[in-house]
Amino acid sequence: IDSPDGWLAAVDGSNGYTMVERHEIDPNREYPGKASIIFYSSGPPTPSEPHREGPFMECEVNSPIVKLAPGETYAMDTQWFPTRMGEDFKTTTYSGVIGTPLTATATPTGLVLAGNFGVFYAGDLVAHYYGGKSDGSTAKLVSVTPTEPVQLQTTVQAPPGTSRVSVHLVDAQGVDRGPLGEVLVNPPPRQ
Repeated sequence: IDSPDGWLAAVDGSNGYTMVERHEIDPNREYPGKASIIFYSSGPPTPSEPHREGPFMECEVNSPIVKLAPGETYAMDTQWFPTRMGEDFKTTTYSGVIGTPLTATATPTGLVLAGNFGVFYAGDLVAHYYGGKSDGSTAKLVSVTPTEPVQLQTTVQAPPGTSRVSVHLVDAQGVDRGPLGEVLVNPPPRQ
């Protein structure tokens, strides 16, 4: 198969573990079997093959075909990101994986933020508020770690006029690793 976005995810739905591998795709190069990713699966041992290990599944990132002259080298770097997410896995971002996408709902008691995620770095989830006078303001929501699934369900006091919210992962060194989601507030604030 091809992964034009440059990632693959292996999800253990029953135990709630996910491994994401990121890699660069070169659209100008040929890949073995015309595929940037290979999946292989094996059944359990059989009477004719009693020593076969299995069942198992293997997934690999394929390198493009590269012609090398004597003394030349080629490297294909990948990045591995383990996290917690089970069968609800939908997609990945640079900061984590998404099971239930982010929602932001205005209620009489505040803005309810909800979603299920797995993160790639230990740190904090931080809400970014946009719209009205709230543009650029932020608030810490919760501390997170890759070893625990994130089930966000919190009510916050967002600035008046907030019409859009994004939730970012800020790692333990203070580096913003990017958003896990960005949504419009439902229902939108009254004008």
